[in-house]
Formats: sequence, structure tokens, C-alpha cells
Amino acid sequence: MVSSTQSVTESPGLPVTVTGNSTFCTGTSTNLTANVSGGTTPFVFQWKQGTANVGTNSNTYAATATGNYAVEVADSKGCKGMSTPLAVTQRPAPATPTLTASASAIVTGGTATLQATIGAGLSAQWLLNDGPIAGATQTSYTATQGGNYTIRVTNSDGCSTTSPPLTINLITALEEPQSGIDFQVSASPNPSSGIMAVRIDSQRGKTVVVTLSVRDLSGRNLYQKQIRVNGQHTESLDLSQQPTGLYLLNATTDSQQSHVRLIRQ
Repeated sequence: MVSSTQSVTESPGLPVTVTGNSTFCTGTSTNLTANVSGGTTPFVFQWKQGTANVGTNSNTYAATATGNYAVEVADSKGCKGMSTPLAVTQRPAPATPTLTASASAIVTGGTATLQATIGAGLSAQWLLNDGPIAGATQTSYTATQGGNYTIRVTNSDGCSTTSPPLTINLITALEEPQSGIDFQVSASPNPSSGIMAVRIDSQRGKTVVVTLSVRDLSGRNLYQKQIRVNGQHTESLDLSQQPTGLYLLNATTDSQQSHVRLIRQ
């Protein structure tokens, strides 16, 4: 009788490691990647946070919470491996800044002062329409353009938070062209602190009945008065108790109308 002996060698576990950023900011995630050495494809992956199974069958996983992340892998021949856990830490983002402005509208050549309230130890960057403004890194900024202003603050961990937008309207012309009508209307000073004089001029020798009204941007009527004008008339207007911003002065007759944009600073 002839006998034979066979030796069986146990294959070592599949070498697998996890790589990725070990820190990330609140509201974001960090992408972890499983790196397998050897084995026979295709591989099956199972990610773990501590002892709990997470994720799907993929060689990557987006971690959104602090924890120890590992991955178990098996190849097509049943060989398995488990990585050493990677400790991942979520860093807090700064509190959301708040913005205020000295005016919600500016005329061409005018300015509005924007002020941000931010936490201590934060760096700041102002943005206009989502684009960074060169050199604007203080908590206040003097706006000379219309648009949506925000400020982005960043802490020592590199985590950032951006404020809600604050809109500044740019007024290129305060008075609309008035042609072919029987009267002209103007307001001065404009911009003002709220006290201004509204002047109505009618064509010489012609009497017109003009209704003056002032509305805010929401359409709310703040003032209304009917005036009989023959030549020139000046009416005092007081918006000093209203918030700063843009208002619309309408002057209408039975058949004609004109309007002037008023800026309360």
C-alpha cells in the first residue's frame, strides 16, 4: 500500500487599511476609503462604526459622526480581512453670523455700512453675490454696490459658516422721466433722514388735482393726500418714524401718474 501526505497552508487574512481625513466639520462629512492588498476580485465590503454595521457594499464610506470606523472585506474565494479602526472626530462649526446695514438702498455714488456680529477668535470674509470681496476681512464693510452681501467666518479648526444674505438695492435714478404730463413732481433732500419736501409743478395756468401717496416695498400705504395745484405747490413729508429703506412716492391725477423713489437713511 502506498500512502501520500498533503500539507495545507492557511492563507493569511486579506490586508486592508482605511484612509481618509480624521476630522471634519459639522454639517459636512469625511470620505473614508478601504485599501485592499492582494486577494481576488470582486470584493465585498462591510463598514463598521464601532461594532455596528454601517454603509453599503462599497470601498468608500462618508462618515458624518464622530466614531471609530473599520471595514471588513471578503474576496471571491472567501478570504477575509479586517482593518484597524480609524478614529474620526467631528469639529463644531462657528455660530451663524448676523448682519445689519445702515441702509437697505443706496444711490449711485452712495454707500451703506454693513456690520457683522460674529464669535470671538474667528476670521471673516465678506462676499458679494457669493464671490469673495478682496481685502474685506473685518467685521464691518462699506458697500458701494447693490447685491446680496454675506460674511463667511472660519474657526481654528478650519470649519466655516456663512450668514444669510443681506440685500442692498442700488438706485440709479431717483426720479422717473416725466414727459407728456401736466405736472412734475420731485422730493428733496433725497436720500434723507425722513423729513423731505415734495414739490409739484403744474403747467402755467393749468389747475390739476393730484393725489400723493407713499408706499413701502411690501405695498403698504403709509401716506395719502389730495392736493389742488395751480403753478407750484410744496408739501412736507415725514417718514422719520419709518424704517430705513426704499419707498415709492406716487402722484396721480384722473388720467396721469408719476412716481419718485424715496430713500430713508
